[in-house]
Amino acid sequence: MPYIHWEADRAQTLVAKWIKKVKLDSEKTSGARENNFWPSEKIRIGPVSTIHVAKHPQMTTSDVGEVTIETQDAGENYLELLRRYLFKRRPVHLRRTLDQYYYSHLADTNFRDGDQVVMRQLNEYKKELKLKGNRDYEKLKVIQKQEQAIERSSFFSRIFQKAWRSRPMKLEEVNSRLFDIEQTLYRDRNSPVLMIDQLWLWVVDEKTVVTCFPHRLQYKRDNEDLDGEDKTDILKTIITYLHSPRRPEIENSNALAELIFCQCVSILHRADMIPEVDFLKNYSIRSNIWADETMQMLTQFVKSFENFMVWIKQQPAESEESIRRFEDIFNVTEQTHLLRNIQDIKDELCMLEAVFQDQMDVLCAAGKEINKANFHCVDGCEVDEAVRQSIRCPHSSMVFVDQSMKHWKQIRRMQAQADQAYDTLKDLLDLKQQQANVLEARVSRNQAISSGEQSKTIMVFTIVTIIFLPLTFVTTIFTLPIAEFRRVVLPANQTMPATPFLPKSFVEPYIIGVTFAVAIPLVIAAFEIQWVMNTYKLFTLWLSEKLKKRREEKRTRMVQHYWPEFLEAKKKEMEQDS
Repeated sequence: MPYIHWEADRAQTLVAKWIKKVKLDSEKTSGARENNFWPSEKIRIGPVSTIHVAKHPQMTTSDVGEVTIETQDAGENYLELLRRYLFKRRPVHLRRTLDQYYYSHLADTNFRDGDQVVMRQLNEYKKELKLKGNRDYEKLKVIQKQEQAIERSSFFSRIFQKAWRSRPMKLEEVNSRLFDIEQTLYRDRNSPVLMIDQLWLWVVDEKTVVTCFPHRLQYKRDNEDLDGEDKTDILKTIITYLHSPRRPEIENSNALAELIFCQCVSILHRADMIPEVDFLKNYSIRSNIWADETMQMLTQFVKSFENFMVWIKQQPAESEESIRRFEDIFNVTEQTHLLRNIQDIKDELCMLEAVFQDQMDVLCAAGKEINKANFHCVDGCEVDEAVRQSIRCPHSSMVFVDQSMKHWKQIRRMQAQADQAYDTLKDLLDLKQQQANVLEARVSRNQAISSGEQSKTIMVFTIVTIIFLPLTFVTTIFTLPIAEFRRVVLPANQTMPATPFLPKSFVEPYIIGVTFAVAIPLVIAAFEIQWVMNTYKLFTLWLSEKLKKRREEKRTRMVQHYWPEFLEAKKKEMEQDS
């Protein structure tokens, strides 16, 4: 029967390294046939060398009912277990992570195992605590606030503060350094990894139960381990319960099997459980928080967009402030991170749903078998009366099915919350994209209008230039000392000497005539430039067609003139040869 448990990230990483090492060693010796069999099977295939099996950790009980595990050489024993039995024909069944249980055909799930939702959120929480005590980080946050205040100030105030105020670093540099610090991955080696363990149980007779299940790796634990007292150890919990003086009496093996089922199903869901390893509660908390964040983001976007539209209509033109506000409102970084978290929790809830479905299938089958046996309730319930009234005993094994069903319903409820938050977040991203497209279309329209106004202004300057260009050219020519120009010499007087001048009747016709002759066609071309270009294209096309036609006519005349002579010469040559 599968049931959820946990392991420290430190231990799980160590086990993954051991498995990789054993796999490499196994590939080197994979050619030997006897390496694929267990020691008991090697006896049937031939003599083998003596095998010294390492001793496994021993569990002892004290007089007061407390259980301790002898952890000496536990890591070496586990490594020896992997080396001897992992890649055999019938391999040993190891503990599996949630992703290894669900994606059983993936060759490597180390990245997925280190990115579980509960583990990631715990690491982020501890990372925030560490950053709060980092003086360099706090100093950079203060500088960032100061630089942001400067950027939001008025134009003259911003220039004055940038010129006279001492600035240790620019805003871009501060943001870059803060981004590097915040994006640095922090991984607490004691953070919990969700595991799916397997319970193996055989009810031999009324007094004998054979069972086995894994436990956490008793190797290299430190003082910050989440469960230093092994409160979540199944075997220790069962033995402690059996040594309890107030427990009900266990009369047969069926009652003991029910106790084992109960401990495995509810080991991480008790009221006194460690909060970090109560995975269902943590999933519920995260799904509620992210659903609330999604609604807050949607509400905040609607309010910010309404205020932005009111503010932007009051602005005469676009500015840096409008661009900054636009980027703040339509930035999707937070929504993208939240969408990734919600997608991860949906994926893991789907895995847990499969685990609880498999668990309920086993519990239902086991409960029916136990109820078929000669079962007597340990709390004194009248089983015959319950069966006669078609009411099962509230303390029977089927209660554990109800408990597993309760967990399954809780998973389904969290899935519904995650689906709702995911759909809302996708709608928010779509809404942001649509509104951004509308604003971009509006900005493009305003830019087109502005470009049209600028083009009109340029047209005015173009016409003025066209008019004064020939006028300036002609007047410049008349200022040259050319002998052919008929000049009039004014007599000298007291203020100025004798000076030659061109008469108005001589200059005016040239200036007006040339100016009109040049300016009018150019002005027409400026207003009808597209018509001029089209006319020029049509003219070039007509000219090229005409030239092509002439070349073809010339080629035809040449063929008609020289081809008969060529045929006659060829005919005479053939007659001579014959």
